[in-house]
Amino acid sequence: MKDLWFVLLLQNGMTLDRAGLPVEFEDGYLVSLDKYGTKLPVVALTPELFELLLENYCFIAETLWRSEDTPHYVGVWVHDSFVYIDINRWFEDRDEALEFARENGQLAVWDCANKREIWVE
Repeated sequence: MKDLWFVLLLQNGMTLDRAGLPVEFEDGYLVSLDKYGTKLPVVALTPELFELLLENYCFIAETLWRSEDTPHYVGVWVHDSFVYIDINRWFEDRDEALEFARENGQLAVWDCANKREIWVE
C-alpha cells in the first residue's frame, strides 16, 4: 500500500476497493458516508501513517459491505494541502446519489463518467 502514497500525490485522488486496490468507475456516482472521514494536512501524513489509515478504512469498507450487503469503497483525495479519507458508496442513479448525499450531509457527489463534482442543492 505504500506505493499508493505516491499515486495519491501524483493524481490528487483515488478510490480503493475493500482489499485496498485502486478501482475506476466508468459511470455512476460516488457518495461519502457522513459517519466516516479523516482530514489531515499533507505534510503530517507519512507513507507509514497513510498505510495504517488505508488498512483501517479498508476494514471498515469490508465490514459495511458485509453488514449492509452493499459495496463500499475507500475514497482518498488531496485538496487545499489536506488529505481526505472516507468511505463511499457507488450509485448508478444520479437522483438516488444526490438524495443519499443530502441524507449524509455531503456538499457534492462524484460523477465518475465526467470526473467532476456535482454540487448538492
